[in-house]
Amino acid sequence: MRFWTRSLMARLVSYFLLLSLLIVSLVGYVAFAQAKDALQQSVFDRLGAAATFKEGELNRWVDDQRQDVILLASLPEITVQTEVLLTRKESDPTYKAAYTFLSDYLIAVSNYRPDMREIFILTDVGGKIILSTDKSREGDYRVIDEYFVQGRLGTFVQNVYPSPMTGRPQMTISTPIVDKAGERLGVLAVHLNLDRMDQIIQERTGLGATGETYLVDKVNIFVSAERFGRQAFPRGVHTEGIDAAVRGQSGSGLYPNYDGVPVIGVYRWIDSRELALLAEMHQQEAFAPARQLAVAILIIGLISAVGLAVGVYLLARQIARPILAIANTATQVATGDLTQMAPVLTQDEIGVLARTFNQMIRQVRDLLGTLEQRVAARTRDLQIAADVSKQITTVLDIEELLQQVVKLTAESFNLYASFVFLLDEDE
Repeated sequence: MRFWTRSLMARLVSYFLLLSLLIVSLVGYVAFAQAKDALQQSVFDRLGAAATFKEGELNRWVDDQRQDVILLASLPEITVQTEVLLTRKESDPTYKAAYTFLSDYLIAVSNYRPDMREIFILTDVGGKIILSTDKSREGDYRVIDEYFVQGRLGTFVQNVYPSPMTGRPQMTISTPIVDKAGERLGVLAVHLNLDRMDQIIQERTGLGATGETYLVDKVNIFVSAERFGRQAFPRGVHTEGIDAAVRGQSGSGLYPNYDGVPVIGVYRWIDSRELALLAEMHQQEAFAPARQLAVAILIIGLISAVGLAVGVYLLARQIARPILAIANTATQVATGDLTQMAPVLTQDEIGVLARTFNQMIRQVRDLLGTLEQRVAARTRDLQIAADVSKQITTVLDIEELLQQVVKLTAESFNLYASFVFLLDEDE
């Protein structure tokens, strides 16, 4: 601290370095804030584009499955054989032949089209499954299932719902089977394989290492098989984005995801599919370029500040050298050595200061010379006065001695007179 208060160069370099660091920090913060805003908007755009693309892919996939189900129900092989199954007894050889043909045909279609997990035919009355690619399901009645009720009226897509058999997410497409006369024979229904939907939604191309998209149904349950039934969410999954999307809102924001990780996300409600689609990316990854930019600015700024501090130190030495020379001269003059003169090293203000200081020294020296002369003269005057005083003192002493002699003489005379008088009286 003592060095700090007594060193001009230390203060100059320290103040400049502190100012440089403040400026660099401010520039780094402003750059980070602006880069973060730009990146945030860029990531919103990327996530929004990804969500739009996946929504379109999902709708196209569902529409393709819908068209395939309509085409399958309209094939003569299906309508003719279905009519046989519905109009003949099970013991009839024609029934058995139609059943075998349809069973083999639908299994072949299911193997060829893996998106169709189960294909089955229901009676128009009672909703009984008379044939299915899953033999364990044959004989079941689905009379109250929505896909059967609506499928009798026309082609119907029952969006994701929990399967009454497995409890897992399921999507079903149904359509009526009609004969040549246009009379409804029954209902053809297909349970879709949602693995393909998961592949569409979970594709991370362009979303970075932590980016993801996922679906949540209207009761806040994950639709994807990967996340469905997670015990961490016994009452459904809730985040700011999910809850807003389930309420039918679309937007974007910064919020913690279902695992509590801060994310930047885009959410929307797909009304035609009755699903919430979310596209999210971890904020740490999203804003990494902004942090890298800020760190780069800080590093470059610190290096520059150190370099400038060295330059300021050298410059301060050049500036402080004549000042220090004047200070050293002033210190010597303060001890009484008026022979010292400050060196005039520059022609600027410091040079003017040195010349002025030297002029002051000369004036002080001249003044001291004058004072010495006056002191000498005064000393001489005092010496003369002392000598005169001594002489005056001597004269006064002589006069006093004479007075004492006169006094003694007078006393002696009086004594002699008295003695003579006494002698006269004796005679």
